[in-house]
Amino acid sequence: MQEMKYFNEGNDCDICKNQLMTGRDGTVEDCRRRQNGLSCRFEERDIRTCPVCEHEVDREDMYFTKDCHGIPFRLVCDRCYQRIMSKGYDGEYYTEADEQIEDDY
Repeated sequence: MQEMKYFNEGNDCDICKNQLMTGRDGTVEDCRRRQNGLSCRFEERDIRTCPVCEHEVDREDMYFTKDCHGIPFRLVCDRCYQRIMSKGYDGEYYTEADEQIEDDY
């Protein structure tokens, strides 16, 4: 029988992109690269905080909301994106008159 050895080669698997949660309740950690028979290659995840719910979320799971003119407004998690964009845009409705800050600008 082959002796079990650590796969992470000294890397911090908690912040690696290749880590995944398996098991019925999602409590067992595993590695995509190990499952595919590849060697360990540490790739740090880009973790950001959602400005709406303040949860830490992987950047890959975040989306830009759009304002009433379709311009990217802010980066939020998927759960907040669905709720915010349900009305069609993020923020308040504005026109060109609202954009002029000063007369000589």
